[in-house]
Amino acid sequence: ANAALAAQARNRRRWQPFGGAGVFAQARSAGDAALEQLGLSDVASRPAGLLSQGDQRLLEVAMAMAQQPKVLLLDEPTQGLSVEETVQTVETLARFLEKSRVTALLVEHDMEVVFRLAHKITVMHRGGVIADGTPSAVKADARVQEAYLGGID
Repeated sequence: ANAALAAQARNRRRWQPFGGAGVFAQARSAGDAALEQLGLSDVASRPAGLLSQGDQRLLEVAMAMAQQPKVLLLDEPTQGLSVEETVQTVETLARFLEKSRVTALLVEHDMEVVFRLAHKITVMHRGGVIADGTPSAVKADARVQEAYLGGID
């Protein structure tokens, strides 16, 4: 229902008398599709508060995707997750982003998450850009290594 409500919020007809049933049916369909894309169909009937932290994060993404955005902002999508939940969430997001047609903007401090999800990376340090390029180029950049990866070995 959370993803369906998010999809319904985008429809202008949601407040029209006698137009609600059709709007909700479309929203329900969009919400269900978003949940399925993120592997949440089996937990769709559970209250959000009873989901694992990882599934709650994926539900947030499903709610955003149900609104059919052109750009998806992921602000530290694995913050507060256990190592196992982080791995599962990143793998699910990676599969989803490969299949979707949405552009994702990722803000993340866990560089392994960034390297797994991003095709292009811009690294900022102290208010300025220190590197911009592919994950392999950024990973090899001496300034990035010093600032975020613990120095050059």
